[in-house]
Amino acid sequence: MRHFFLFILIIVTVFSCKKPVIYSKIPALEYKSFELKDTTDLLDNKIKQGVLTVSFVDGDGDIGLSPSDTLPPFDTSSIYFYNLYIDVYKMQNDTLVLQNLQVPLRYRIQDLTPKGQNKTLKGTISVSINYNYYDINDTFKYNVFIYDRALNKSNVVETPVLIIK
Repeated sequence: MRHFFLFILIIVTVFSCKKPVIYSKIPALEYKSFELKDTTDLLDNKIKQGVLTVSFVDGDGDIGLSPSDTLPPFDTSSIYFYNLYIDVYKMQNDTLVLQNLQVPLRYRIQDLTPKGQNKTLKGTISVSINYNYYDINDTFKYNVFIYDRALNKSNVVETPVLIIK
């Protein structure tokens, strides 16, 4: 009987000692979804709103900036002031063309650094995009990437071609 309990104890010990999965320190994004819905703006005008969702994983958890992160390299004149970039491509003459928007889709993700020893960070990011002026059947796509605090650029994820109807 003693040998049986010793055998069970060894089996439990061996199978409970799993090595943690180690992820890259360079953030990795994956496209999840794009949902288009009817809504209203602040002036109660009817508009379309899209919600773009991507997931991410970062091995060292250094995603996001605090409001006080405004000194170089995170100052307003730097590309690192924003850490989430969305490029818009619109269909023009059967070709998707990068749009030079008056107000580019650039965002500051808040500091998401996890507490504790394991700094691996996984999550989703959703961004709402309002379409105040559009033509029915406007066709477009988005490219999305992020920077972490170590200035590592993630992969660029691309949405499928999307149509406003």
